Amino acid sequence: MSSISSHFIILCASIAFIAMSTASMAQTAKFDLDAGNSAFNQKDYEIAIKKYNEALDKKPNYTEAEFNIANAYYRQEKMEDAVREFRRIAKNSEVDSTRAKAYHNLGNSYLQSQKLKEAIEAYKNSLRINPNDHETRYNLAVAKKLLEQNPQQQEQNQDQENQDKNEDQEKQDQERKDQDKKEDEENKDDQQKDDEEKENEDKKDGEDNKDGDENEDKEEQPQDGEPKEGEMSKEDAERLLQMLEDEEKETQEDLKKKKVKVKKVNIEKDW
Repeated sequence: MSSISSHFIILCASIAFIAMSTASMAQTAKFDLDAGNSAFNQKDYEIAIKKYNEALDKKPNYTEAEFNIANAYYRQEKMEDAVREFRRIAKNSEVDSTRAKAYHNLGNSYLQSQKLKEAIEAYKNSLRINPNDHETRYNLAVAKKLLEQNPQQQEQNQDQENQDKNEDQEKQDQERKDQDKKEDEENKDDQQKDDEEKENEDKKDGEDNKDGDENEDKEEQPQDGEPKEGEMSKEDAERLLQMLEDEEKETQEDLKKKKVKVKKVNIEKDW
């Protein structure tokens, strides 16, 4: 590993022109950065990290402080922490030179962890940004050579690739199942809704038909006071009664004249 070159350069930010209201905070952040660099050079990495974090508290997204924190983790051989920080910088930085260096150091971190496949991919990402970086190209060749000389590592990498593919396939299968289940539920809900609408329509049609039949029945049924078929209406009966009474009066008059006595006819009817 001694032949591997690295980009562990302590970055010191120059103070750009900023508004007067933030000048004091920026100066303090720069002071913390310089203090962290001093501790880093003295290999006091815990103090260095503390100072870099203090700089970040005063100036969020302070690239130099973020980068040097990752370097400090690397120097402490805390590779998981180093990998996490270098990956975040490589992903979030908008400066190509910073991203290229972050990928280079990410490759070194993976290499120290014997993760050769990941190291190779990190070096390639660095070279995609800066193809002329000979140190990165050299480290890439070293990582490939180590992988060729380590069949067990190659087999592990192949197993990991197969596992990743299987996991991806399982994930895709599960997503398809979830999507199919969702579509089935939606179709079921739609069908249930259609059935309910049809049932309501049938019910409404049944009620309308029932109302129509009732109306027809009502039309066929005589209203109160109206005569049924073959019966005399009240008005006709009253007219007939009046006629009979008139006729009776005339008859009585005639009988009186003729001096003939008759019994009065009862023509009243209970309705």
